[in-house]
Amino acid sequence: MRIHPVVSLGLLTLGLALSGCSRPDAPSDFQWRFAGTTALKAQTNAPVLAEALRVPQANAALGPLAARLAETWWQLGTGGKPLSSQDLAAGIALIPDLLSSESTGEFHTQATGGMEFVVAIHGVLNDGGAWEKQWAAWVQAMHAARGGGGAPGTARLDGWLVAVSDSSQTTPQKAWKALAARKAAPGALAEFEVKYPGQVALQAAMTCREGAARWTATARLAQPVTAIPAWELPGAIGEPIVFFTGIRSVPSLLQSLPWARSFAGKIVPKQVFAWGQPGLPDWGHTYFAALMDAPVAAVTELNRRFAPLFPPSESPRFRGLLHFDETIPRITISASVPVVPSFEAQKQGDRGYLTFGFLPAFRPTNSLAPEMLAQLNRTNLVYYDWEFTAAAAQHWHLLGQIEDLMEGRHAVTSTPATQWLLAVAPKAGETVTEGLLVDSKTIALRRKAPVGLSGLELAALARWIDPPPPMRRVLPSSTNAAGSKAVAPAARTNAPAAKKKP
Repeated sequence: MRIHPVVSLGLLTLGLALSGCSRPDAPSDFQWRFAGTTALKAQTNAPVLAEALRVPQANAALGPLAARLAETWWQLGTGGKPLSSQDLAAGIALIPDLLSSESTGEFHTQATGGMEFVVAIHGVLNDGGAWEKQWAAWVQAMHAARGGGGAPGTARLDGWLVAVSDSSQTTPQKAWKALAARKAAPGALAEFEVKYPGQVALQAAMTCREGAARWTATARLAQPVTAIPAWELPGAIGEPIVFFTGIRSVPSLLQSLPWARSFAGKIVPKQVFAWGQPGLPDWGHTYFAALMDAPVAAVTELNRRFAPLFPPSESPRFRGLLHFDETIPRITISASVPVVPSFEAQKQGDRGYLTFGFLPAFRPTNSLAPEMLAQLNRTNLVYYDWEFTAAAAQHWHLLGQIEDLMEGRHAVTSTPATQWLLAVAPKAGETVTEGLLVDSKTIALRRKAPVGLSGLELAALARWIDPPPPMRRVLPSSTNAAGSKAVAPAARTNAPAAKKKP
């Protein structure tokens, strides 16, 4: 997924890279069990989730989704080798059955590079052995690309089609015995476990009950969380809001995510906040703030990273006017998007914050709702996210388009996954996610969500599935110049809304 530097300030503090050009290390192991989309469409305990999979736009997005999944599968299997259209077609042919049918399996990293796979699909497929042929072609192509691997194998066992990518390591019969012995979480329609060596392991399960999808998960950290400090909320956060995210103990959490720590470099926050406010136009109402010791140095570091990406550098990636005002200090980017993104170092008493928002900024006058503050005031809470998912998805969708506009691309809404997002998000209601520290190395995560995903995840999924928008035919010229000046902030006085627990 493409992440623009402007968008990625908030995402960095949530564990992603500022540059947007790299990705985290691949997991060493991944296991899953999935009831299949056919079962999810038929269940009645989370009706919005079922409807999200039944809308016509979901069918239209299936083809692009299958292609993206096959591309990712290939990257994992080969360790990043080039993929031909012929090989991609073999992988795409396997995806529809994996999505619609009950399945289970596991991926394991190999010391020589890439991954090997075990996949089991419930139900004998009446395709005359076509799935097995496609599996053999797919695996053999991956092994050839990475330069090694045993022969693939398949078998029909107990009503399941079992496929292994390297039968010299494990036979289909042996693999099925191990998969069948694995206990499923009671009532779970989706489960997975992923391990990043020396970093973090995450085990999660989703059930559907009481009108919503509910996730429960356990994150096991490599390094302990040494302390949970009191929340230090920026004064700019206030009602009305349509979403809010807070994370504390960030330095301790980053110890178990060395890839995120290395990307962050000098920009290591103590606490991270993101929030969105209602209002038209939807552009420009999303904000981030990161509590840190040296926000001025962080803005200087951001300017160093951004400068090569904009004119007048020799090979700019983005169009726009990048201006660094050392006296505030503030970075603004203008003349290429319908809003003016701004990074700024701010002081609140003896606290320092690195902030991201848009000019002009809207300053609410009401404090956060008492219900929200009550949820935050739990001593072991390290992560909290509340949202009106329809509004949050709209915010993140528009924020994600900044990258395209700054590259000189169209902002489009006609692509298949974006059409699905626009059809599904308005039905989503409220989503609440929280992370509670159980012990120094264990975080219990839980979520209540009508469609199972947050607004950020829905927007990111659609963006990942869709191809990049086309370039505009005529690109306006741009040169480095001073950014737009801030307009006097407007006040908002709407009454606060109640916030719920998952």
